[in-house]
Amino acid sequence: MNTIQVHINSTKRNVNIEFFIEERNDEYVIRRMPVLSGILNPYGTIQAGTMIRPADVTASVPALTRKSVGDDGKGFPLAIDLHTP
Repeated sequence: MNTIQVHINSTKRNVNIEFFIEERNDEYVIRRMPVLSGILNPYGTIQAGTMIRPADVTASVPALTRKSVGDDGKGFPLAIDLHTP
């Protein structure tokens, strides 16, 4: 059985996502995310899902610095624009 099939058939999944916010202000945030083996798919590219969580957390930084969010979440901006270089 090839390694891709072994990976697909495996019941264990372990993803370790690590990222660093390097610059932030009211308009944007710059973050860096090292490519670790746990975020790669069997083909050696980054799994799309591992990009969503850091993007969500990073985008929330400038969004929340300009907004007042209530305990019930009221006031949280629902539309966030994400860009990659």
